[in-house]
Amino acid sequence: EDDLMERNDWLAWRRKGIGASDIAGILGISPWASPWSVWADKTGATDDDDDPTDAMTHGLWAEHAIIPWFEQETDLYVGHIQHQAEGAEPWMRATIDGAAFEHVSDGGDITNAVCLVECKATGDSPAKWEQGIPPMYAAQATWQAIVTGVDLVRFAVLHVPFGRITFRIYDFAPDAEDRELVEKAARTFWHVHVLTGTPPPADAHQATTEAIRARYDLTDPDDILFADPATSGFCHLLRAAKDDLAHAKAKVTELENTIKARMADCAVLSDGDRVLATWKAQDDTRLDVDRLRTERPELWAEYARTKTIRKFLLKTPKD
Repeated sequence: EDDLMERNDWLAWRRKGIGASDIAGILGISPWASPWSVWADKTGATDDDDDPTDAMTHGLWAEHAIIPWFEQETDLYVGHIQHQAEGAEPWMRATIDGAAFEHVSDGGDITNAVCLVECKATGDSPAKWEQGIPPMYAAQATWQAIVTGVDLVRFAVLHVPFGRITFRIYDFAPDAEDRELVEKAARTFWHVHVLTGTPPPADAHQATTEAIRARYDLTDPDDILFADPATSGFCHLLRAAKDDLAHAKAKVTELENTIKARMADCAVLSDGDRVLATWKAQDDTRLDVDRLRTERPELWAEYARTKTIRKFLLKTPKD
C-alpha cells in the first residue's frame, strides 16, 4: 500500500511538469509514446494510474544490481536514487536513477556530483550502443542534464542479448545544440499545448491511437459534428489514401503470384549470390471458431467475450 501511495504521489508530481521520460515522446522518437499521448497524460485526459507493468518493475529491480556494479567499476558512490529534481522553472522536472560522487560525504548535494547515472537493462547487444547512445535515451539524458545542471550522464547498462550478460558503461555529454533543441521542444510543448489544453497534431503512432480511444467516450450515439472545411479535407485525403492502399495491396498480390508462378515447385529463389525469396511449407494451426460455435455452443459461450468499442467507418460520397 505504501508503494502504491508513493507511485501515485510520483505520478501526480510528474503530471505537473515535463519529465525526462516524456522527452522522447515529445520529439516523436519513442516507440512507447507520442506527442499526443504525452499531452493526454499531462492534461489528465487519460488515466495513468494503472499498476506498473512487468517491464517497469523489472527495470526498478535491475537498478539494485546495476548501481552496485557501477560503483565497483568506477570507485564512485551513487546517491540520490530516484531523486526528483526540478530545474530553473518548476515545470522542468526529472527523476534520475542516481548521481555519482567521489565521496559519500558529498552525496547530500547534487552540485557535487561527478555525473548522473542512468540504469538500463536491455536485450540490445553492446555493439549497438557502441555506435552511439540510442536517440530516445540520449534525449532523456539531455533533459536530465538540463534540469539538474550536471553535464555528464553515464549510462550503466546491463546487456542481456540471447541470455548472455554483459555490463558496460557509456558516457554521454549533450552539446549546446542538443540542449537547445530539447529545451525548445519541451518549452513549446508545455506552454503551447499543455497549459492551453490544446492537443498537438495527431500522428500514426500506436500510442496516439490508444490515447485518443481512451480520451473520447461515446456518450450520445446521435451527436453530430458538422465538419468544417479542414475536417472535410481530411476525409477526402483519407479516402484517397485508402484507395492508394487498396491499389498497393493488389499490386503486392499480383507480384507475389507472378513470382510464385515462376518458382513453381521450387522452395527457394536465388540470383546466384543471395536468396531473393522463399516459398516453403509450414504448419498453420488456428482455432475453428465457426465449428466451435456450432458443435460446442456452451463452451463457446463460456469463453466468448463481448465489449463495446467505437468503430470508425469512412463513408463514401454515395452513402
